[in-house]
Amino acid sequence: MKKIIKITSLSLVLLVQGCATFSSEFRAVEKHLVQGRPAQALKVLDKKPGAERDRVLYLLNRGMLQRMIGQYQSSNASLEEAKIMMRKLFATSVSETAGSLLINDGTRSYIGDPYEQVMVHMMKALNYLELNERDSARVEILQMDIRLREIYANQESSYMEDAFGRYLAGIIYEELGDYNDAMVSYRKAYKVYTSQRQSFSVSVPQHLKVALLRMSQHMGLGNENKQYQEQFGITQYDSVREYRQKGNMVVIMGNGLAPIKIEQAIHVNDYRTGRMHRIALPAYRSRRVLLGGLRLQVGNKQSQGDLVDDIDAIAHQTLKEQLPAIKARALARAVAKNAMVKGTKRDRDNHPLLGLALNIATVATERADTRSWVTLPSEMYLASISLPAGEHDVRLQFLGRSGGVVDSKLYSRIPIRAGRNHYLFYHWVSPASQRGR
Repeated sequence: MKKIIKITSLSLVLLVQGCATFSSEFRAVEKHLVQGRPAQALKVLDKKPGAERDRVLYLLNRGMLQRMIGQYQSSNASLEEAKIMMRKLFATSVSETAGSLLINDGTRSYIGDPYEQVMVHMMKALNYLELNERDSARVEILQMDIRLREIYANQESSYMEDAFGRYLAGIIYEELGDYNDAMVSYRKAYKVYTSQRQSFSVSVPQHLKVALLRMSQHMGLGNENKQYQEQFGITQYDSVREYRQKGNMVVIMGNGLAPIKIEQAIHVNDYRTGRMHRIALPAYRSRRVLLGGLRLQVGNKQSQGDLVDDIDAIAHQTLKEQLPAIKARALARAVAKNAMVKGTKRDRDNHPLLGLALNIATVATERADTRSWVTLPSEMYLASISLPAGEHDVRLQFLGRSGGVVDSKLYSRIPIRAGRNHYLFYHWVSPASQRGR
């Protein structure tokens, strides 16, 4: 009888640990976000920070929500804690691995996909730029470079580099006068955009092309500069000297929300044994994105925003490449759980309901790991205009998928300094979020 109670208790523990999915628990937060209430979304998130194994995920989403409401220092504190925990958790403990093989992948501590680990550095760098802390942004970019090198050395996938991360690094280095590092970063960005074009459908941004021309000329790389002119069809552009005599308005817009993971399950009844088997796998569901572009206007000058990052595409492709390993673990669990139920034959003969309880528990605990950094934008756009020093009224126009203006936002009397970038960031989630700022 004691053994029966012990096994039944184990069944209940497995049932409790395995039932909930992250995507279902996140709906209350998401509801406030799509209604343009990031502050309320943050309050809801803070009320349910989740289990310790989800601490990194809580901090990532908390950091993004804090960014949305302008709490850049608090955002960096959350993201920094997440970053430190990620590094510590890279070496998964034996107990966590055993638990994931017995219950489901969601029992392991969350450390994020490689692209999420890189985005932590990028979001922190953007926060520092908003706070006018350029040197701190540079430090974050250097740390991003280290993580990208590790990813490149240890995995074979479509995402082994980050094009926008490299482009952003070039922008930061150039403003700080580190022209050699800027040139290296712009080159890497160009190479990555070109090589990842088929996987992620993001073309080389027009602003990056101009930056390559400007920097190659400044570095005295005549042949390389000539090649860029021929490839890009651009012959007129400011030199570095002309560029630094003016200031530069840089706008980066986050568009929508990253895709959310859902569960797709297959149930199979074994009529020979009367047992049910379940295989549960994650799948990404893209959220609706209303915008199709960005336009920056200052006086009679305007700049069309370039799509510089498609996080939705990266997430889908990353999961696609992970699925074979995820399926293998799910099948191994199905075999192990089936063996556990079979192993209690004597007890099941004496207590028929025990086998049924175990089978229900093993089926219920087979849940897909639906955790992901869902408060990231789906896409990112960048627009830039060189302006004379002084105060300027800046208008952002948000364009629909058909190209028409969906909404706009005016920033009055933005100070522009010669030789410096002024950064504006905006995360557009919905028309409601636009009105709520």
